[in-house]
Amino acid sequence: MTANKPAQLVCPSCADEVAPGAEFCPACGFSEPGKPPADLAALEGQPRVQAAALEALRKGAGPFSFRFEEVKTAIARPARVPNSTGVNFNIAAAGLLAGALGGLAAYFLLVLLALLALAVSRSAFFSLMVMIIAPFVLFLVPFGGGWLAGAAINKRGMAFNSTDWDNLRRIGALSALAAFGVFALTHYLRMGPAEWLDSWVDWAWLLVALPGFLFGAWGSSGEELAKEPYCETCRKYMRKTEFGRPVGMQAPGGFPIRFEPRLLEALKSGRLAAIAELGADWVAENFVTLTFWDCEGCEEDGYVNLQTTQTRNVRDNKGNLNLTSQTRLVFSQRIGKEAISALREAARALIPAAA
Repeated sequence: MTANKPAQLVCPSCADEVAPGAEFCPACGFSEPGKPPADLAALEGQPRVQAAALEALRKGAGPFSFRFEEVKTAIARPARVPNSTGVNFNIAAAGLLAGALGGLAAYFLLVLLALLALAVSRSAFFSLMVMIIAPFVLFLVPFGGGWLAGAAINKRGMAFNSTDWDNLRRIGALSALAAFGVFALTHYLRMGPAEWLDSWVDWAWLLVALPGFLFGAWGSSGEELAKEPYCETCRKYMRKTEFGRPVGMQAPGGFPIRFEPRLLEALKSGRLAAIAELGADWVAENFVTLTFWDCEGCEEDGYVNLQTTQTRNVRDNKGNLNLTSQTRLVFSQRIGKEAISALREAARALIPAAA
């Protein structure tokens, strides 16, 4: 006689099935999922505040616990084709403009942060903290300005279907120098010829900002573009459709994480119509996103990816709780036009605007 399988519990946070006696929900990390949430409506005053705080600590308290192994992407890096002179000029113009704006924005943001640092560094403790943090800020703010230039280069590169990665990175380096030039020129105009390099602080601004711009622009230019599916037949990037996200929701999210096994089974078995039956409930922290790409101009195969995102409250070295997310690719495969049509029908059923 076969023993009966123990009844599964339902996590009160994500509605996924949990084994009886589980310390944490494996899907969302909710602690003591078998324990019902506190009845906050029945409490008042300080007891209600304390109960609400304890309930908040239960959310995402467990470790990351992905149910499926991570897989390698099936998306192949396309062959490099050199850009024409006109394409290079157009992409470079976008990169140089974005670099100049990034350099200007980075300079004035650092000025505002410097004024804020002067306002709070009244004590020895705050002065020490400012000295420790300052080098990182001096690097990260220009890095952000350089990254904006890289993003502009990638956008124009995709518009022109460029796969000339080496050239895109060279344009990124050139845009970083433009950002640094505007950064240094703004400092010169603000401080004047006599004072713009009269202290070690001025030299620090420039010496730390330059590698920040370079790493931001050169490092991002072309790299993200190389991960996008490309149709070798039509020589253009494929159309991207991401769904599982309700209409009108701007924050990240997708299918509830409890749908992960059923989504994976539908993709592996080819029963793609079943995806539309799952619905698209909104879940902000723990979700599954399905993305597929196809070429609009030919019958070339496309790609489909399934990614799972988990969010947990992780304590740092000082004991502070920080919201941390990890994303894992759990399915990636080439798919034919028939499967793409089925996925598009599912997307249309869930989110009309996505299809």
